[in-house]
Amino acid sequence: MIRLMSFDKWKVDPKGRFNSPITTAVKLDGTVLKIGGLEKIGGEKVTRHHIIDIRTLQDVWNKACDFQQIDVLKDLALWAGTPPRLITETMNDHSKPPNKVIQYICWNPFNIVIGPGSSVRPSNPGDREFDFIAYVDNLSLVRLEFNEHVKRLRRIERYMKMYVAMSEPPPATIMAPPFPPSAPQNTNAYAIAHDQATNAATVRSLTMLLKADRPSAFPTLFKMLREQEKLKPKKAEMDKETDAKRPKIASVYSPDYIPGALLDPLFWDPDYSSRAQVAGSASF
Repeated sequence: MIRLMSFDKWKVDPKGRFNSPITTAVKLDGTVLKIGGLEKIGGEKVTRHHIIDIRTLQDVWNKACDFQQIDVLKDLALWAGTPPRLITETMNDHSKPPNKVIQYICWNPFNIVIGPGSSVRPSNPGDREFDFIAYVDNLSLVRLEFNEHVKRLRRIERYMKMYVAMSEPPPATIMAPPFPPSAPQNTNAYAIAHDQATNAATVRSLTMLLKADRPSAFPTLFKMLREQEKLKPKKAEMDKETDAKRPKIASVYSPDYIPGALLDPLFWDPDYSSRAQVAGSASF
């Protein structure tokens, strides 16, 4: 028998932060590098930059817990490449802490780029701000796909913030707005029906965008990031419940997902090693 757990206990501390499981950086030529061994910039180690801020992702998770919307939680997890078996086990038994699923969502490799440390990067985005970054020249197909991916992330982020701002979830059945809406007796009912329809459209748009932004939607970029098939992570780095025993289940180490965050000097400055500390962030 499944023991249900209060969704309040699933919520993330907005002041907390899940440690990153991402230890590798991937170049577009397929080269895989350990992040810890990358050259410093401006005297500071390179770091992982979220495109959609981690606080925004945590806010969406908490709001879905408030609304007890399992479908939104599942779509977030699948968007982040969480192994389906882990999602099923977590969602079916609320007595288990969802920390592993939340970690996948907060550190989705497709939402991370590697670059200069925050203190040496001008115009570094603040909490809950979108990181506008993209290729502005030498636009090969793979780079165009990345730019399209960033556009989708921007739309996702907008709907995430609209979702977080909702005061209540849409009901299972949306009431039809009364007519005419201007009639005094219909004003309040029309406003309620309008808000319900708007909230339902927000949830529907968010989940559809999450489903449309998985790596399979960007085949050239995905292929480039998976060129280095010879990478074999140490057993200690692999989740024992993922592709070590079941290769058909997606994880950050399986052929169905990228092995690390994207590293490309063109995001920051043409002379990556010496001038990135004085270069502004790329604009989109």
